[in-house]
Amino acid sequence: MDETSYPDAGAISLINSLFVPVRVDTDQRPDVNLRYNMGGWPSTVFLTPEGDVLAGGTYIRPEDLRQLLQTVSMVYHTRKVDIATALLEQRGREGRRQAPGGEVGRHVVKTLVDLLAQEYDSKHGGFGTEPKFPETDALELFLYYHRLTGESRYLAMATDTLRAMATGGVFDPVAGGFFRYSTTADWSVPHYEKMLEDNVRLLAACTGAGEITGDQGLVATASRVVEYLMSTLYQPELGAFSGSQDADEEYYRLPPEERARRPAPAIDRTVYTSWNARAALSLLLAARALDRLALRQAGLGALRTLWDRCRDKDRGMYHYYAGGQPQLLGLLPDQVWTARALVAAYEATGSAAYLRRAQRLAAIIERDFLSPGGAFFDRAEAGAGQGLLRRRVPVLEENAAAAELLHRLYLWTGVARYKDLALGALQGVAGMYPAHGRLAAGYALAVARCLDPAVVIKVSQPDSPRGRQLYGASLRVTYPNTLVRPLARREVEDAHPHALICLEDRCLPPFTEPAELEGALSRLLSPVS
Repeated sequence: MDETSYPDAGAISLINSLFVPVRVDTDQRPDVNLRYNMGGWPSTVFLTPEGDVLAGGTYIRPEDLRQLLQTVSMVYHTRKVDIATALLEQRGREGRRQAPGGEVGRHVVKTLVDLLAQEYDSKHGGFGTEPKFPETDALELFLYYHRLTGESRYLAMATDTLRAMATGGVFDPVAGGFFRYSTTADWSVPHYEKMLEDNVRLLAACTGAGEITGDQGLVATASRVVEYLMSTLYQPELGAFSGSQDADEEYYRLPPEERARRPAPAIDRTVYTSWNARAALSLLLAARALDRLALRQAGLGALRTLWDRCRDKDRGMYHYYAGGQPQLLGLLPDQVWTARALVAAYEATGSAAYLRRAQRLAAIIERDFLSPGGAFFDRAEAGAGQGLLRRRVPVLEENAAAAELLHRLYLWTGVARYKDLALGALQGVAGMYPAHGRLAAGYALAVARCLDPAVVIKVSQPDSPRGRQLYGASLRVTYPNTLVRPLARREVEDAHPHALICLEDRCLPPFTEPAELEGALSRLLSPVS
């Protein structure tokens, strides 16, 4: 529409004479996108002065746009009373609407796994037909379920999809990194934009699959993603990552030698908080799996940047950082993913400072986002803004992430309130997941991680020869719901390297021999059907 409808002289004249045009960046305002998206991008939405929706659509041809502009203006000015009455009734219905809650059980996991298996494309990998998106939550759910049950077909579906993407058109063989999605079912024709969010999620999936299978192709793909992130999106002066790189179709279709002579597509240097937190989380995982300590430092550095530049000490995390200033307080994913990455930093380093910071954000999440029904709202402030922004809403994916964070905090701190809040979040949106179909995979994964028994392993002196052996044995555990972290020196009384295993509220005596540790874990955690 930028090249056809919006530059049309007739449309420009009508817009400027009849309307107040406002253009919204969907990445900078996901709360606006959630409420006003008309089923895809671009969305053109016609609003009343109070921000209520009159009409709208996705792609609109120039001749249709001119007609629609005149029609909407005419209807609004000739039927104001009828429109106002209808909108008032609609607001009343929305005000009474509650998030559909329900009971949560492990059946949710099996239901989603079966649905994903039915919709899996056995020829090309992935799910459904074109356009085809990565759907990393679904891949992560398959990897989890394989490790839980030992059934190989779930591992095959996840790894075959990742391999098909890595060898297809959606992976850039020159600069590395994944493009946003494929316009074809066989992954051959990409939409050429590269997003930080997609690449860090796929990095985690490739890393996890590579650890399970030992497939060096997947490991190499993970390494290429890391190279792209660090060479292209990383901003060393900030210690954080840019949001995306433009979809310059002509550039990416050039032969490699010609690409090298032309400027690369432009980069959006906006630092998005939740995406950078997910980058930190993925880099911490990759540092361990790829044995590259520098990646851990990059992940911890990104977290430090977020904490120092994108945080209000009383109200939590801003949504993004641009022009030297943080912008937009009070969106749930920024609080959740920063806290989740802080927990990962605690697990990687043993430093309790990271855990305390995560707990501070958890307190803000509970104080500012919790709904009466147990779910968490997407925005912190009720009544802030006009139109549909007046009403806060719970989002399935966001509540799944919040539940997983809170449950993980419970496992490390023993604070029962976190466990209760996690279950409340899952129950508060339980009625939503059937309507989401396979897009509820992230919710099912959160249910599994919150309801399946968790194993916590703590290893002392992980940098010593014996400590490294114990730490390595802990990381090789096939059971998926396993948390491992090094013990800080102040926590250790025994001078000898050892590992502690706790299952729920029961802890075993310390292990000092790797073979004994692996034997105990094998007996304790055999796959379940």
